[in-house]
Amino acid sequence: MYNSKLLISALLVVGVFILLKRRKITIFTNSLKNKTMDFLRTQPYLKAQDPDYIEFSLNSLKGKFSRETIEKIERIYREETGHFTSGQYVKSLTPGLVISIDGKKLGWNLSKYPLVGSVDFTVGGKVYNYAAFKSLPDAMEFLGDYILRHNGNEARWFSTDIEAQNSYRSRLLKIIPRLTNKIFSL
Repeated sequence: MYNSKLLISALLVVGVFILLKRRKITIFTNSLKNKTMDFLRTQPYLKAQDPDYIEFSLNSLKGKFSRETIEKIERIYREETGHFTSGQYVKSLTPGLVISIDGKKLGWNLSKYPLVGSVDFTVGGKVYNYAAFKSLPDAMEFLGDYILRHNGNEARWFSTDIEAQNSYRSRLLKIIPRLTNKIFSL
């Protein structure tokens, strides 16, 4: 009886491998190992576009910020990240937190926030270095604190120029903060 179970198990394993080989599916290649390791290292970034994760992140701000500030955070994210889809956002979880351009630091104080490093993007021949946060709630909290440090002026995120701020603010006001509305209607 023991030998027959062992034989059946062995035949089953061989059959699975033959089936997989016929379908040209490879198992445990270096490529798969690398992809698995990348997944483990970047898991928060893989769920960056998941609406449930984005909603969870905004909801985590409820006790820290007013509804108005959370709406501003969502609007900035939607404006700066193409509604949570840009490559820069997916890799850094920020709405464009540039910490240096061509190596020149811009003076952000990020010591309070858990960063995992930075991400470089080249745009128009310049290398932009973006802060990469550990989680989306942390990145959103940083933005909320930034807005409050500037007296609720969310447009300061875009520019220090008053005219540019007014233009940016009017663009933001056209964006509906759907997730924030959903969170506060529950």
